[in-house]
Amino acid sequence: MPRVVITDVTTDPGFAPHREIALAPGFRAVQSTPLVNRAGHLVGMLSTHYPRPTTSPRRDLQVVSRFGALAGESLSTLLNGARADGFLPTLARPPVDQVESATQHRSELADDLRFHLP
Repeated sequence: MPRVVITDVTTDPGFAPHREIALAPGFRAVQSTPLVNRAGHLVGMLSTHYPRPTTSPRRDLQVVSRFGALAGESLSTLLNGARADGFLPTLARPPVDQVESATQHRSELADDLRFHLP
């Protein structure tokens, strides 16, 4: 699945069905990078919204690509562990210890991402 870059939501014909939704909070451009795991399965999406029409700088897209690769694999591992632990089926009202565990995983992921980004 390729990255999607919309340089101006008011003029992009493919974005026409979503214009009102985009303009309500005030964004005019967006890039969306798929988060995939090593097996190539989509596990999420990372989007950056801009207040003005713009082309995402090449450097920004490179950083997002690196972050996306790491985040996709990390998220996949986290989700698979949560399923194995029985956490996902109980998301409606998770016990306090599961919330604390998820918070710890999130903190570890954030620390890992800070370490890997330039």
